[in-house]
Amino acid sequence: MLMMLIYGYIFAIKVANVESFELIEFKGKLYEFPQFAYTSTSLRNLVLSGCKLSPSGSVNWSYLLSLSIRNQKLKEGVVGKVLSGCPNLECLELYHVWGIHHLEICSVKLTKLIIEEYMDGKLEILAPYVHHLQILGSCKGIRLHQINVASLITAVLDYSNFDENLEEELSYLKEFLHGVAHVENLELGPWCIEDLLSRYTDEDEQVKRFETHNFNCSFPHLKTIKFINFLGPLIENKFVMPLVKYLLKSATALEKFVIAAGFIGSDLSWDFVEMEQEFLSFPISSPHASVVFSHR
Repeated sequence: MLMMLIYGYIFAIKVANVESFELIEFKGKLYEFPQFAYTSTSLRNLVLSGCKLSPSGSVNWSYLLSLSIRNQKLKEGVVGKVLSGCPNLECLELYHVWGIHHLEICSVKLTKLIIEEYMDGKLEILAPYVHHLQILGSCKGIRLHQINVASLITAVLDYSNFDENLEEELSYLKEFLHGVAHVENLELGPWCIEDLLSRYTDEDEQVKRFETHNFNCSFPHLKTIKFINFLGPLIENKFVMPLVKYLLKSATALEKFVIAAGFIGSDLSWDFVEMEQEFLSFPISSPHASVVFSHR
């Protein structure tokens, strides 16, 4: 099977000069990515799933624009070595990877970073030129430590941590919010909101803990806040209120606060009107902010 994959890669890259190629594991079996395959001047989009990346020499994917690395353990330094051979790369996706705790991206052209299903604890991100950052899926024990994303415009946080310590969860959320305080667009998914603020204690304790936790962070450039796939009626989502209050108070340039409901029925329509009125009763620092409810 490995030889078939190698021959397929040779034909696609060396003969057909394809621009997009996806290489995936066969029946869950990992394989070593061949050394000759680290050179191609035709590739624009590449997906590597379940193969062991270990370049012995330099990497030359000079025209690659999008790279997705999936389902594999990475060695420290391998990602940096691969990126050094992709001078025109614009988008990097790391899906279900482990083995690395430091990710440094120095390229000015690489502006989009997607991390999904990260499974290996603390991750330091140094990506000063990235404009768009997404952290998605079940990220067991992820710790966003020392985030350097100075050029970030949009941050999407839609992951579940599954940590058992609420105080530590709030501390990690605080660190993340400090790291992206300069963004214009912030999207928070239901896992982030619900898991952080409702999993461990009763509603009164949830509100008390969040309100007494000193986040002390302002968002002077934030223009759009979006809650993704927001579910359930107001009575079941009281834990969200202190977070909404905090964001409306801290985002001094806010233009739009969007609540995107995952579903809505006739029995919930009035409840969402009530929720909108509740949100609008909170102090809003920005004179141009509006609260908008949307649903699918």
